[in-house]
Amino acid sequence: TGVNSIQKNNNSFTLYPNPANNSFTVIIGENKNAKATVSIMNMLGEQVASFSNLENHNGMIECSGLNIANGLYIVKVNTGDKAFVSQLMINK
Repeated sequence: TGVNSIQKNNNSFTLYPNPANNSFTVIIGENKNAKATVSIMNMLGEQVASFSNLENHNGMIECSGLNIANGLYIVKVNTGDKAFVSQLMINK
């Protein structure tokens, strides 16, 4: 099975804080009970960090312990049947 939809920068998906330093929160308006996978890619498309099987606390997913350099990254969030993509700035 595939991903039914990919949504970019819409009202049902938010990253904060952005810019972030060592952690950020994903807020999703859908799939509030689904476990999530979060992948962080650099601008070359290389995966630099990932979080799997994250608990979704009523639409909020915490990602902490980032150890990546300052810069602009692509964040992909998969909650099972939905995928979301956005940009995240890391500024330590």
